[in-house]
Amino acid sequence: MSSDVSRELVSRVVALEQRLQRLEAVELGPQGGARLFNIAGQPFANGVWTACIYDTVIQDTRGFWSPGNPTRFTADRDGTWSCSMSIQLPRGGGVGNRFYAAIRVNGVNWEYMQQNQDNPAAASVLTAVSGEVVLTAGNFVEFWAVQHSGAPQITASAAPPNMHHHSAAFYQIL
Repeated sequence: MSSDVSRELVSRVVALEQRLQRLEAVELGPQGGARLFNIAGQPFANGVWTACIYDTVIQDTRGFWSPGNPTRFTADRDGTWSCSMSIQLPRGGGVGNRFYAAIRVNGVNWEYMQQNQDNPAAASVLTAVSGEVVLTAGNFVEFWAVQHSGAPQITASAAPPNMHHHSAAFYQIL
């Protein structure tokens, strides 16, 4: 084997090891997490709290989300987690157009809640909620939303190019 071929092989092995170390740092470090969107659209009935469904994975480094439980982000280890969601709902045409979003832990505890009032000049209203929660491995987080627009039902979607309209993020920070 020539020395040029040997140097090339060593260079490739070193490059692969460096890439693996970077991937392990992302996998194991605080940047591990998930970002998802709802592309298909989700209806929200007037006055009914509804768990937000996600159907499109942008990033999921350790399998926090599953299509079998499309509303849940499950912690794979103990720690502090940053949770955030945003949802943009079209105006329902009713009076008030109030929208609320909340974070629930294990389907029970309301951790954070946010309300946004309608802007009559806008075609839609953006509601977002975020917070940090302490979870043990196996605990799950869900995002819930409700609309009080007077319309029987309105639909939120993150269909391109407006992918911020129905999205969520779940990241371990400590």
